[in-house]
Amino acid sequence: MKSRLNKSCVDCGVYALKHLECLLLGLDLSLVDDEIMQGCRQKIALDIWEAAQDPMLIQLMAEHVPSEYETL
Repeated sequence: MKSRLNKSCVDCGVYALKHLECLLLGLDLSLVDDEIMQGCRQKIALDIWEAAQDPMLIQLMAEHVPSEYETL
């Protein structure tokens, strides 16, 4: 893995998600790289948009009852 990542300082969440993905799937951490973060950001955004269109997820979210520990 490179010693200096996230030179743009705008993709911290994407870097964190990609790092976790590599660790959980046993992938090489060289996949956490500045050159691929734009594509990763777009993929995550598309995944969230697609999930928001899923009728089952919409129903589950509508039925969600927050626990007493969840705060606004």
